[in-house]
Amino acid sequence: MAFRVLVASSTYVGDDWNYLCDGVADQLEIQNAIDYLDQAHSGGIVELTYGTFTTAATINMRANVEVRGAGVSTIIAGASGIRVFTITSVADAVLADMKVTGTTLATILATTANNLAIRRITVSGGSIGISTTSAGSGLVVEGCDISGQSAGGIDVGHSGTIDIRNNKIYSMTSATGIYGIRLNDLADTADFRVTGNEIYDLEMTGTGVAIGIETSIFRTALIQDNFIHDLYAIGDSTGRAIGIGSTSAGTNAMSAIGNTIVKILSLNSGLYSSGLSVGILASQDNQVIESNAAKNCDVGIHVLNSSVDKAYVSGNFAQDNGQLIDRGGCE
Repeated sequence: MAFRVLVASSTYVGDDWNYLCDGVADQLEIQNAIDYLDQAHSGGIVELTYGTFTTAATINMRANVEVRGAGVSTIIAGASGIRVFTITSVADAVLADMKVTGTTLATILATTANNLAIRRITVSGGSIGISTTSAGSGLVVEGCDISGQSAGGIDVGHSGTIDIRNNKIYSMTSATGIYGIRLNDLADTADFRVTGNEIYDLEMTGTGVAIGIETSIFRTALIQDNFIHDLYAIGDSTGRAIGIGSTSAGTNAMSAIGNTIVKILSLNSGLYSSGLSVGILASQDNQVIESNAAKNCDVGIHVLNSSVDKAYVSGNFAQDNGQLIDRGGCE
């Protein structure tokens, strides 16, 4: 059985705590609890009570340690200019069941973290809600509620088995570029699955792109049963929105299957070359686009150019789009 310690907020009523915070620099007590479990027990569970924990510096996770709150009543409030949680070169860490508020940086940053699980976290604000970089192996992001970021919701650069499922990402606005989930720089062997997520209310006000699920630089990914809706480009005529896809060409594979994409629209005067928005954009080779529903988009499915090879488009449903499939000649 895992060893447990209780960290209480300054408003907690009770005397069963191991560490009691005072509402100022509460990361010190949380960090002490994490480090104690790491050093004395090689891991364990840090339980956070209800209440607000005010942090003035980053909390660093350790291997085999789970930090678990009491749901959205546990609030970790980050100070300006800091990351709330950093997970660097550790394995088997878990963050679960709390609300985390960020400011100007990525709120939760993981670098070379193996077998990391982030579950049922509400993330509000920051530049990116959850960001993973470098060649960490194994990642689960599940059941999180992410909103109000300035750049994106979940940014993943990982290898191994990666599972992004049943998250809700919404209410973001940018003039330069924004995404719900970005699959970024994955290894050839990555088993990447993005399933059951809902992404909505992303708004591009300038010259960039609002993308629900961005396949930026990736190898093989299954994107299935996601619901992406209400992505808009407004104002500048060169801005646009994309439900699923990438704006760059490449030789990598994507399978987009069974997704529902609704209201991906340019509310400006542009054509595609300067702003038309797309439900699914196939810009790379070896892509499967099957059994998706695209409704009320400028274009339902767009194959970017004639150099795209082996794009398989089958069994998709379209309703009230400007076009179902733009640019034929798919294999």
